[in-house]
Amino acid sequence: MKAIVFGAGCEQFTEVAEPGLEAGHLLLDVAFCGICGSDLHAAEPDFHSGTVMGHEFSAIVSGVGPEVEGWSIGERVCVNPNGGWCGQCTFCMAGELTMCRAIWVNVIGLAQPGGLASKVSVPARMVHRLPETVSLEMGAWVEPLAVALRTVRRSEASVGDQAVVFGAGPIGLLVTMLLRAAGLSEVTVVETSLERRAKALEVGATHVLNPTEVDPVEYFSNPASAPRFAFECTGVAQVTDTAIRVLRPHGRLTVTGFARKPPSYQAADLLFKEIEIRGSFIYVEEFAMAIDLLARGVVDVSPLISGIVDLPGAIDAFTNMRSSPSAVKYLIKPS
Repeated sequence: MKAIVFGAGCEQFTEVAEPGLEAGHLLLDVAFCGICGSDLHAAEPDFHSGTVMGHEFSAIVSGVGPEVEGWSIGERVCVNPNGGWCGQCTFCMAGELTMCRAIWVNVIGLAQPGGLASKVSVPARMVHRLPETVSLEMGAWVEPLAVALRTVRRSEASVGDQAVVFGAGPIGLLVTMLLRAAGLSEVTVVETSLERRAKALEVGATHVLNPTEVDPVEYFSNPASAPRFAFECTGVAQVTDTAIRVLRPHGRLTVTGFARKPPSYQAADLLFKEIEIRGSFIYVEEFAMAIDLLARGVVDVSPLISGIVDLPGAIDAFTNMRSSPSAVKYLIKPS
């Protein structure tokens, strides 16, 4: 079968063997698979060359392996690609599942074959049913929505609070939507792209800033009206310093963007204002919660879909996401 794999220096459209029906696994026909920002770093050595890419996907069950109970062919599902924790280590026993090292060797679409192919075999424990009110297209958004949801929950922002979100990529836009759904009174999005600033307003941002024209630090120079919460969703190292300077005293910065370079900041700003920095990494219960949010219509992710293409068109979709500021996320339809 055809697939998109991590190649030597880039993603590649190639032929791979069809997966078999393994014990403890479900065989899935992939319906839709999103391209994640991490997929755009396919040339970096962190990823396993030859592995089928894609960790944001929905599917239909086409086979039930030995030792699997409670599943039927034809069920509509999505996959928690990071659900491969061991259940036995110190972290798992303490309920700190995101810290389990087994996740890294079991993660679907990075270490194990993913959803950018027509078929994939996945451990049944990592598969979740989709309610009838969640389409297969929306099912491909459960994973990034879960990432954003954990980010918001880690921040503990609540009704009436003010926040600033740095970056209007998929995660930044989802964080913006969730903050507004949580009842925050003001959410300002800082983004260089005109198209993405417009998208931020479309999904609920109350204000947008172009940091190349308006210095966010000057914009929020009055500590009394500065936001209490900031979200770093860019993966750009120097944004950490800007976020700390923007926050009001006793503010909280939640970081979910993965910077390849070490961030730097003025220690005085962190100390004198007693700023708190929290990291946010993947999700646990947030995956099921994200399905519920979509099922109840709390968030509508359809404005974030830049296009739906077939598997051969995925290479062009990767190119567009790297080069076009208007591209938020493409869904790939492998079948």
